[in-house]
Amino acid sequence: MLSPLEKTIIQRISESGLVTKTELKTHLGKTGMNSDGTAIDLVIKNLCDRNFLSVINPIGSTCFVLTKKGGKLLENM
Repeated sequence: MLSPLEKTIIQRISESGLVTKTELKTHLGKTGMNSDGTAIDLVIKNLCDRNFLSVINPIGSTCFVLTKKGGKLLENM
């Protein structure tokens, strides 16, 4: 199953459609999940490895989007 941090990241990306790592860190800080950058990197890598997220570079910086598999996971939560 997903950790609370993973759930929060997936929900945030679902709401926005496209999120940068900086935006994720800001959002997590506002929600009280003040995780260091290493923890966020590991969670994002894990979610990408499990095909829940995809990494794209549409505007010159790395962004994250939810995959179909990630969307289905979110619906089932």
